[in-house]
Amino acid sequence: MTSLTTPLYAHTCEGILAGLEKWVAEPRSAGSNPRLTASKPLLWLSGSLGSGKTTVLRELAQRCSKDNRLLASFFFSTHSAPGVNTDKYFVPTLAYQIATNIPGLWDFASSAIQDDPEIFSRPPDEQMLGLIFKPLERYLRYSTRHKYWWRRLKASVTSRGPWTEKLEQCTAFRKLYREWWNRGIIIVDGLDECVGIEAQRRVIALMAWAGERRRFPLRFVASGPVENRNIVVGFRNVGRESREFLHIASNSHQREAEMNAFVKEEFDRIKRNHPMAEAISWPENWPGEVTDLLAKKANGLFVYVSRIVAFINNPSGNPVELLEWLLSSLPLENTADYTRPFAELDALYTAILNYQGGSNQDGQDILELRKRVLHAMIFSGKEFCYSSAPSHMFPIR
Repeated sequence: MTSLTTPLYAHTCEGILAGLEKWVAEPRSAGSNPRLTASKPLLWLSGSLGSGKTTVLRELAQRCSKDNRLLASFFFSTHSAPGVNTDKYFVPTLAYQIATNIPGLWDFASSAIQDDPEIFSRPPDEQMLGLIFKPLERYLRYSTRHKYWWRRLKASVTSRGPWTEKLEQCTAFRKLYREWWNRGIIIVDGLDECVGIEAQRRVIALMAWAGERRRFPLRFVASGPVENRNIVVGFRNVGRESREFLHIASNSHQREAEMNAFVKEEFDRIKRNHPMAEAISWPENWPGEVTDLLAKKANGLFVYVSRIVAFINNPSGNPVELLEWLLSSLPLENTADYTRPFAELDALYTAILNYQGGSNQDGQDILELRKRVLHAMIFSGKEFCYSSAPSHMFPIR
């Protein structure tokens, strides 16, 4: 459901983000301080389909980038540019971003490609070794050997030029190396949208392997739904010594309150900004207590309320009438439980797919939403009315 993500709404998922940021800042070793806990190189952010994992990780990526902690990111998606739904470009994309984010590393990455032109056709672990780790290790040797000190002396007595820039880059890289554990963060989202069972497991195993490197360990925050048995098994195979686990709970009162606030804010925005706002007869206190009902029916899935907002926010339709029609098309009682967690989402998608717009433009707007809904259903890997084994829903330990 990566393609259905929306920007993070203010004051939501604060607990999850706090946990992620704590993991990012944790030291590599507890040392002699018993209050500190040693961090692990791989963190799995799990949660149900549509629980907001992609939105959370995009927010984390922005925060880490602002703090100069983000090294690279990769968001698997079956709805975006070709190639981002396979592991074929996973390592080359990470290598490109790392070389871009570390001044001076491009020269060593380019040399690695020139030395081995077939590197992009090699297995992922060999690609990561040749495109990421070897250039980093060469850069470290280059910035610490005697030539570095000679350049430093020369730069101190000459005017500013290429040598001075190289000196500054080497100095910055040496500082980065000392802080590497907390600044070498890579975010990977949408493992379930990586096509192929073996490809998903390869990516998970590769992340675990990259985190065990002695000199430049890479630390990954990766997301995948707990309903995907293959991803669960993949992380189990990694072992507790290498991975942490953080779960987005979908059935908490806090989540329901966050979604209630989100729906109220979005409906208020629609009422203010709708192109036909002045011509629409808005009921007093619209939408009223409907937001409470929708937040309960969402069953902790932000995708549920975000799709409702998208449906109501039709510039060529009447939001009041659209909401009334939608409510009349949904079951009165909450039909979702642990055996059928997507029953309400299934009912919502069915209603949207069956909707008949009143005008050509109205139909076009709803058609685009239908395409996105169908995309989510087809590539989720699950039926929306299904009964799965309860063990699939429990976090691994």
